[in-house]
Amino acid sequence: MTGYSRSELTSSTIVEEEPEYPYSREIQTMIACIKREWRKNNKTIIAVARNEIKDKLIKSCEQQPRRGLFSGHSRIIITTKKAIQRAVESATKGVKVRYALTLVVSRAIPEVIFDVPYGCEVGALKIINADAAIGGNPLFIDGASTFHLERLDEWESIRHKEKLFLGPNVAIRVGLSGSHWGGSFRSSDTASAAQKERIFQYLHCLARDPMDDSWWQRFKGLIACIVGVLVGVGKFVTGMKVSASGMFVSFKFGSVSLQAGTATVNASAVISAVGPPILLGGLTAAAVYFIPWGEFFSFLKGVMSWLWEGIKNLWSMIRDWVEGMFSGSPSGMPYTARPMRFY
Repeated sequence: MTGYSRSELTSSTIVEEEPEYPYSREIQTMIACIKREWRKNNKTIIAVARNEIKDKLIKSCEQQPRRGLFSGHSRIIITTKKAIQRAVESATKGVKVRYALTLVVSRAIPEVIFDVPYGCEVGALKIINADAAIGGNPLFIDGASTFHLERLDEWESIRHKEKLFLGPNVAIRVGLSGSHWGGSFRSSDTASAAQKERIFQYLHCLARDPMDDSWWQRFKGLIACIVGVLVGVGKFVTGMKVSASGMFVSFKFGSVSLQAGTATVNASAVISAVGPPILLGGLTAAAVYFIPWGEFFSFLKGVMSWLWEGIKNLWSMIRDWVEGMFSGSPSGMPYTARPMRFY
């Protein structure tokens, strides 16, 4: 595998604010996704758009050929990020409840959170990133979101009769502390002397060398080694890629298998990492989750105390380097790491 270029890393931070996109292009992508889902009868479609385009999107749906999209057998609800829960409740109560519920989320909205209530008639939930067909930022689903009381970041811990479908370029953001994720990782006290020595060698190498593209390849090796210790021998699937923001992982709680991707928002890299649409019906498939580096390193503090000082310094280096890149300061240039101390 090759390393990431500086341009790819520059674009890899998670979008915290809704970016500026031309209204016309945003509406076009939303309408295209809505049409694809609308043709499949007897479902409810919730289109989540920015406040600025909500009315324009409603008008565009009304003006579509054949009496508009609102006249079909499928029900369409246009809403905003802040009002998404009210839309979900409207779609899951009363006499108009359909078995299938699809969320189509605008390219300008980086993350959503919602709860599909327990006991409703919805048995299939589908989440679509309207930007996936043309590439762009991944859509993140807050792991605290629920479907019949089950958190989405813990969906694969048990079997379900309901079905969860993630479209391309959609990932679930998780927290390691206080969740099944943290419990799935074993204590690092089981690490062998050889494993610990290999990790220390990675850290010394990373502390000594400049932070260029090849540095990220070695960082990938460190993370792969650490996760291998936490998950267990033979349980880690190779193919990890890393960037400045975090990692995508595909994880099965039942078999404790982990496969990693990339957190860069470079279109081809993200779609390749997140993969094709995934149908989750129990433990037969693996969802795609996102773990930010900050969350990952904070978790390591509790389970790898013998390594924490070196990890803490490494994480500080990465944050300084990334902040320098985005502020345009001289620290954004290739970074020569400070010596680390190990205890």
